[in-house]
Amino acid sequence: MLKNFKANVAQGSHPFVLGQWWIDDRGIFHPAIGIDRSLNNLFLRHLGQIKLNVTPNRTDIMWDTRNVETAPLASVLNRLSMCRQNITIKLHFFYFGWVSEIYDHCQDALERILLVQNNRSIAMLHPTQINDHTIQDIEIASTSIRHGYDLWKRSAGHYKNIPEDKLAAYLPYTSIYHHNRRDDSLIFSWIGDESTSSKVYGSRWSNEMIGEDTGNPSGPETPEYASKISKDMKDTLQTGEPRFQHIRTLVEHDGAEPIWVSYERLISPYQMANDGTGIDVICHLTQHISIPFAGAP
Repeated sequence: MLKNFKANVAQGSHPFVLGQWWIDDRGIFHPAIGIDRSLNNLFLRHLGQIKLNVTPNRTDIMWDTRNVETAPLASVLNRLSMCRQNITIKLHFFYFGWVSEIYDHCQDALERILLVQNNRSIAMLHPTQINDHTIQDIEIASTSIRHGYDLWKRSAGHYKNIPEDKLAAYLPYTSIYHHNRRDDSLIFSWIGDESTSSKVYGSRWSNEMIGEDTGNPSGPETPEYASKISKDMKDTLQTGEPRFQHIRTLVEHDGAEPIWVSYERLISPYQMANDGTGIDVICHLTQHISIPFAGAP
């Protein structure tokens, strides 16, 4: 079997043989078909192995940054370094929480693995990090963020100025909060089915949060995250100007292992239909943000 791997690499074609594989602590490939997923923790954490899922369209590489052995890691890096094709690589690694990233080139994936492994021992100081960007940076943001900003500008910050068809198309992707002047709180009033919150936390959480204060953590939200997110929205309400941010946060949900969530966020102040004030928030999940993993960009 190793001869097949070497032959593929030597020909400059696909760096891995199609199929599912575990690479052991000697760098030897073993078929993973038939091995129950419940054993992933044993293979990744206790045996330090790497799991591969290789298809014609994508190669998934899964490992634990702290526990992976040198030989399987070296085997993967060697094959990626010799690859001359543009192959989609999905990296799925554990660094205080699970991270999923996709790269279109073997070299980019290789460099990312090296960067992460070189910084794997750096302690995590804050599970939620926020970087503020200038409004001018929206020009290179995602399409959804640019669209949200364009709606705010064209409507002059009034929902009633947005045509009904455009508002109906926009609402599934955004979250809306109204300002309760009595206690200076922001209350969830709308969470779209296609919003980042619904995608990460689920529709049940979204439904339960309607009418709740954003400053009070609920379910998977940590006190630190709820406090930071709420504060920036209140600041935007006071300034009357949109705010564009990059955010990375560690999320724990439904008893599963924590995952890292990275996204762009646009906070826009609005006049509500009832002449009250509120905040519109649209987010876009992306791995391309300006926040490092404790030293690893």
